[in-house]
Amino acid sequence: MKTQKEIFQTSEADQWFSRNKKSFETTKDENGIIIQSLKEIEIAPKKVLEIGCANGVRLKNFNKVFGSECF
Repeated sequence: MKTQKEIFQTSEADQWFSRNKKSFETTKDENGIIIQSLKEIEIAPKKVLEIGCANGVRLKNFNKVFGSECF
């Protein structure tokens, strides 16, 4: 029996990436909407927990902009 990961990689992985490519491009920018919104309301998170939301790029940006400890 194939694992969930094997099924995803053989049938859907490339298509998923193609559909979501624009989202990944916009998260590379530390001036994205989430970080800009936090700056506007003057909130600088000390810790950020991301659970299965993305590929870690946003965490890198939180650390770079706010010095947040990221998990």
